[in-house]
Amino acid sequence: MSALMLYGMNAVAQKPLTEGWYRFVAKEGTALSSVISGGKTTVQNGETEFRLDATHYYPLKFGVYDVGKAPVSWLYVTPKSGNVYNVRSLDGHYLTSKAASSRTAEQLNILAGGTNSYVTIGDFWTLYNSGEADGARVGGDTGQSDCRYEPIAVTATELAAYDVYTVSITGAAEASEIGLDARVTCTNAANKGIASVYNNGRFIFTAGTTVSASDFKASDVSGYKSAVTVSATNKKVTVTYAKKNNTELLAEVIAEAESTLARSGVGYPKADDAKRTLLATAITVAKAVALPVESDITKLQTALETYCTVTDAGIQMPEDGKVYTLTFRPADKKNGTYRYVNFNGVKLETVATTLEVELPATACFVCHKWMDGKTAKYLLVPAYGKVGGRYLSFQGLSEGYSAGVNDFTVNTLVGVPSTMVTDKSAKNLFGNVYLTFAKRSDTDEQTGVCSISELAGSFGNTTVPRLDGSYTSAVIMREVKGYPNTVTLAAAGNIPGINTIGTFSAPYAALVPEGVKACYVKHLDTDEGESVACTVQLECGKAIPANTGVLLVSTSEEATPVTSAFMVPAAGEERAAVEGNLLSHSAGADKAVPVEENAYVLSKRDGEVAFRQLATDASKRNLKKNKSYLIVPATVGQTTSFRIDFGFDDAAPVRGIRATGRNESRQEVYDISGRRMTGTLKAGIYIQDGKKFIVR
Repeated sequence: MSALMLYGMNAVAQKPLTEGWYRFVAKEGTALSSVISGGKTTVQNGETEFRLDATHYYPLKFGVYDVGKAPVSWLYVTPKSGNVYNVRSLDGHYLTSKAASSRTAEQLNILAGGTNSYVTIGDFWTLYNSGEADGARVGGDTGQSDCRYEPIAVTATELAAYDVYTVSITGAAEASEIGLDARVTCTNAANKGIASVYNNGRFIFTAGTTVSASDFKASDVSGYKSAVTVSATNKKVTVTYAKKNNTELLAEVIAEAESTLARSGVGYPKADDAKRTLLATAITVAKAVALPVESDITKLQTALETYCTVTDAGIQMPEDGKVYTLTFRPADKKNGTYRYVNFNGVKLETVATTLEVELPATACFVCHKWMDGKTAKYLLVPAYGKVGGRYLSFQGLSEGYSAGVNDFTVNTLVGVPSTMVTDKSAKNLFGNVYLTFAKRSDTDEQTGVCSISELAGSFGNTTVPRLDGSYTSAVIMREVKGYPNTVTLAAAGNIPGINTIGTFSAPYAALVPEGVKACYVKHLDTDEGESVACTVQLECGKAIPANTGVLLVSTSEEATPVTSAFMVPAAGEERAAVEGNLLSHSAGADKAVPVEENAYVLSKRDGEVAFRQLATDASKRNLKKNKSYLIVPATVGQTTSFRIDFGFDDAAPVRGIRATGRNESRQEVYDISGRRMTGTLKAGIYIQDGKKFIVR
């Protein structure tokens, strides 16, 4: 290594700078005022390079200096002549006068100025507010000549605490963009620099660290295989790429085709689409080739490309009532950041993730689909948490429903004509969709594309779909199985007039399914000495309000008992009025029912469905999400259970849940609408002890 400038710890390096490692600290400049006041004054190497466009990548950012990760702030400076220098980042790229990356040595000026021997760098390094979440990027602006830095040389003492390994990558051709070149990633925790570098990059380990080839993973380069070797003596990591032979290449394409064919769901060809059969046949043919030639590889590649060229008519779209997660993908699949949409209880946000991670419940959204003429439209509501009347819009969440704000269409990104999508190849966009919302609340015209800032993750809208490194509109929608919006209705043979019954609640307003009635318990009363909790049916045609416990029942009026109720979010439907409801709920999350609540849950015992009292043991009072349960006021006498009676006609609009925690010597008689009968029975059908009989 070349001579170092030895000024001691934190010494100011005077002009001219000698060859070696430096860190640069922002000191002056109007454009630097925010980073100086915020304490993020140190120029640092970013873990990834910010892509402005295909020819401009920026590897540096402003951050807080961390002595435990000091090498993150190191740049290597080489004098050329006078005030002209080469400056190289840890990832191996040279830096231009505008702080962009370059594969070749770029000459830039480092000039002293001001009153404290601070320097300007290039033409001129300054704050580029890219909106990135982990720190603003360093860019260049010819108008910012007052932006000055203190160059602090890394001393021999500081350097002795580390082992610096240089990376050599050979055999792989340069990519179409500098940020897409082959790179190698280090997984050794003793690496105190950045995790991933290009050719000529540096890994900086705590001195004495044992480093082996297993600590590194080379990036995938199509058509090539790689090998990593490490020389502890020379402090060098070597990555060698070599072209695969035809057998290896065909095996690679087969694996890619099988993986692609296995994908299903929103954005992918439907299960019965003929394209699936064609690709499956092409895979079978390719597997049967013993000694492949180039044409065998080309045939399967063509079949795969054809399969990925899908249209809206051929892909699976979201379905009514199903639950999905939404993840925005970056333009650079390998090095960019994926972000899923999350409801944090107050607002929508995007959270960095990878495709392998199982997303949390707060990332789940329930879909409602309907047809507007020949166009399918959708809305989404958060599936968990205290949602109330919130709906997804192109700017996040909106309070209350408006067709012009919350309705959206789903479109495949393959074949999109937008010039703001950098790589339009079908394989790159396969499985990705974009959401088109109305931009104004006074129109139903679908004109705004839901997009986010790729680095900051903030919501916005664009006039066309984007996938260009700055903004992304590309969404991966994945179905979530097992969400409890499908309510199982159990047989209710002992309840007069009722075929099946279940409980329900949700954090969103929900439609009452066909063939099902929704009821709630309004008040407690007595009837011939028995405690009765009176039930009221929700007004027909109106939605169940959010965070409201209800009973769902199918009556004997239905020819076929309803055993499963599929609950979907309401949109503009009027919410039913619910007053004095004694049913509480677990909408949106599992619930530990407080011990102080005199709670009863619906259960079946010895063939009898009833509300039964929960145990006082706190460990036995856990309720699954989206259920309802009965709370009996302390003023009501204690009983172990409440049997359920219903009435739905005008003569008996209210019936009840009758206490059965005491002995009964008589069997009540009911007509088929649930009214209890007294006196002489007229001709008709009646129910006694859960069984029907006829009086002629």
